Amino acid sequence: MFHLITAIVAIALAAILGTAGLMLINPDKPVEARVTEAARAGFTGALASASAYRTLTGANPIGLSDLAAAGGMVPPPFDGLSWSVSGGRLCLSGSVRETVWSGLEKAASTLPSGYRVGTSCDGSGSKPAQWPAAVAASAPL
Repeated sequence: MFHLITAIVAIALAAILGTAGLMLINPDKPVEARVTEAARAGFTGALASASAYRTLTGANPIGLSDLAAAGGMVPPPFDGLSWSVSGGRLCLSGSVRETVWSGLEKAASTLPSGYRVGTSCDGSGSKPAQWPAAVAASAPL
């Protein structure tokens, strides 16, 4: 009888600890990390392609096709975001959740000083109050 009671208490304790542990785990962290890495890789590759294009032509790229024409990389879209070139800036924009905003902000640590996260491709706008929202991360070409 003692073993049965001990087993029931152990199972109950494991269930309580398991539930508490799940509440401590942030399920959005993997999404945020994926967005951060994809943004870093995309901006780094595309900005290198823009530099190669400038070296070849003496002008800034005016579209994504110019990046590919220089033999460079056109990053793939991800997590509801798409790439564009606008006003001399490389832009990653779309309607996203707050987790994606956080991931884009974290990417700033390894990107050029002109990198901005906002609500438009010129880097303006502050963090939206409601989600999903239109978001744009951009860097000067």
